[in-house]
Amino acid sequence: MNRLFTEREAAEQLGIHQTMLARTRKDKLIDYVSVGRTGRSIRYTHEQLLAYIERSTVAACPANPNSATPKSVTSGSSKSPARTASTSPGTTPSGSSAALVALARTTFAPQSSSSPSTP
Repeated sequence: MNRLFTEREAAEQLGIHQTMLARTRKDKLIDYVSVGRTGRSIRYTHEQLLAYIERSTVAACPANPNSATPKSVTSGSSKSPARTASTSPGTTPSGSSAALVALARTTFAPQSSSSPSTP
């Protein structure tokens, strides 16, 4: 027969507080054994604890140097453009400066007054 762990012992095995284990049980996220006529005595088998750990484990994303999607050096996001070898942080690629200056002039140009003058 498998050893049955009390809620306190099971919580210690999992490295969590008893109230967290009770909440996990009530949310039906972990299997348990109900012992006794009233079903108030809760016990856990070693296999149930292992199954809970297995279901709760999140696999890490493997680092793949041959990934088809280049990652941005700055943010690590595949949605951000990857930096090319000709540019470094805080610089503008050559050829883009004129477009940036024009955009800045348009954006920060003083607004002309459109209100009619009164006599």
